[in-house]
Amino acid sequence: MATLREKIKRLPEIPVEAFEVGGKLGFSDKMPGITIRPHKFHAPKKPKKQSASLGPNKSQFSIRKYFVWVTYPRVVCQPPFNEQVDTTSLFDAEEGENKDESHLPESNLESISKKVRYYKLSKLNGRRIRDPWWCSVKYGPWTALVTETESCSFYLPTWQLFIVEMPQVFLSWYWSLE
Repeated sequence: MATLREKIKRLPEIPVEAFEVGGKLGFSDKMPGITIRPHKFHAPKKPKKQSASLGPNKSQFSIRKYFVWVTYPRVVCQPPFNEQVDTTSLFDAEEGENKDESHLPESNLESISKKVRYYKLSKLNGRRIRDPWWCSVKYGPWTALVTETESCSFYLPTWQLFIVEMPQVFLSWYWSLE
């Protein structure tokens, strides 16, 4: 039986660049581990007031909420735990039938949302980590809340989306859901 450290050494290195599109890999504020820390996005500038010909004035303010499914990579990296922990089934999915697959993120949403990928992290911010950490990457699908807000005087609706399990992942825009 292989130890956890031996299993971690056999894992492919995490493709940091592929995941840092959504944020920087760093220590989490909410848990003892490393995860993607989403970029700080500023709210979009409110468009200039449109002419009355674009839409009718409304007599009421409205807020609509929608629950949707989204995919987003949740990366959680942890140090090797105590050797006393039973690790016999850890990483088995990676070592089993998927062994010959590429370990780079895929673009097929149906495929990536059904599995968890495991990687090792041996460098963080250009510095080598003494004992490589192991990382799990899951794309969801995650439940997200989308809120549409329409005002009486401003015709363009404001939209906001956040992932319920990862509220730090937040998006805001104007116009429409498409």
